[in-house]
Amino acid sequence: MSEKTKPKFFPALTGVRALAAIMVFTTHAGYIMTASLGPGFQRYFNELSIGLPMFFVLTGFLITLRYYDNFEFTKQWTKKYLISRAARLYPMYFLFTTAAFIYYYFNRGQALIGDPNHPWFTMFLNYTFLRGFFDDLKFTGVGQGWSITVDVVFYLITPFVFWLVKEKKFAFQQTLVFLPLGFLIVLICRNFSWYGFFSNFTFMLYYTFFGRCFEIYMGMLLALNYQKINIKPGSKKFTYIGFILMFVCVYFFTLIPLGKDEQFGIKTPTGMILDTVLLSPAIIMFFFGLIKEKTTLQRILSSKFVQLLSNASFLFYLIHLGFLNNFLHEGINWLNDWTFAFYDKHGLDWHSPFEYDQLNIFYVFFGLYGISVFLYKFMEEPLNKKIRNYLFLKINRPLPSTVNEQALPVVEKEKVLE
Repeated sequence: MSEKTKPKFFPALTGVRALAAIMVFTTHAGYIMTASLGPGFQRYFNELSIGLPMFFVLTGFLITLRYYDNFEFTKQWTKKYLISRAARLYPMYFLFTTAAFIYYYFNRGQALIGDPNHPWFTMFLNYTFLRGFFDDLKFTGVGQGWSITVDVVFYLITPFVFWLVKEKKFAFQQTLVFLPLGFLIVLICRNFSWYGFFSNFTFMLYYTFFGRCFEIYMGMLLALNYQKINIKPGSKKFTYIGFILMFVCVYFFTLIPLGKDEQFGIKTPTGMILDTVLLSPAIIMFFFGLIKEKTTLQRILSSKFVQLLSNASFLFYLIHLGFLNNFLHEGINWLNDWTFAFYDKHGLDWHSPFEYDQLNIFYVFFGLYGISVFLYKFMEEPLNKKIRNYLFLKINRPLPSTVNEQALPVVEKEKVLE
């Protein structure tokens, strides 16, 4: 297939963003949802953080799909590429980071400010995404935003990555450089007590690009090679086998013994190995199936409703923990008190629809996603277009052809993200 006819947008993969975001939310809310189901269910829900590896694989795939064919190792190309990434990522991140610091500083003490003696330093690290390199500060600001640092590192080195692939045929081998480099940085920095800057191997492997690069590069390899693989007409095995294997991996994570300070099997050395050798290939198989096969799951993920949820998934990721989540919980508690006061006033002995934690978490979920969709439609999308138009006009160049940029996740996204 020629470059002109090569598809650069797969709706089902856009839909994966919503699926991954919901899985991350489920991980953080699982202790409430499974409170009455026993420790086995609780442990399984805790391990549904596999949504994060899905985001990282998707980042590698979609950035490569969108930009690799037209890549030029020039200052002009790099400038346009970075403007496109920054315009999509930074405005809403900046807004919610600022709001988080204001809220927590005045209402929740220093928990998400970091060192109370150096709040401006912590803010600087958050606004520049550098906090993702500091173990003690990784959850400051918008706590879950640590994963965006992983994506940002990949965005910044993408021109060099693509150049090595195109000119030197040096693709997945790059991970064999980044991983030892990560270990070397830890060996040097762990002796310095500076807010946990690369303070241990577990932090480096789970929270930084040096440990997560395998997932991103596997996504990149899928983008470079998916057209070379032919499948039988009517095949559905890749989609469903990959999908099932992902959740089998979750079960394997639950079997990993946890140490005193460990909460997730995927964060243990054994879990990280399983992530690389089993979970990531399962995700690749699932994505390949969504690209190549016609299945019910593909149609669901490609539906307009799921596409809307996916486009708002970055915002949902940013707000699913933090002050908006707290506001919704506090609002539900107020409604519960008001409901019982109303019952008492009228002599009613009824149950309140807000007295069950397992039900309330669904109210919070729908509320957060509703807010995310609203902000996407009326703030993020218009703001992104204005910023991109302004910045591209500043460099006196026409806008690059847009091939549904919403297909590019942030990871954080996270990915989100794009």
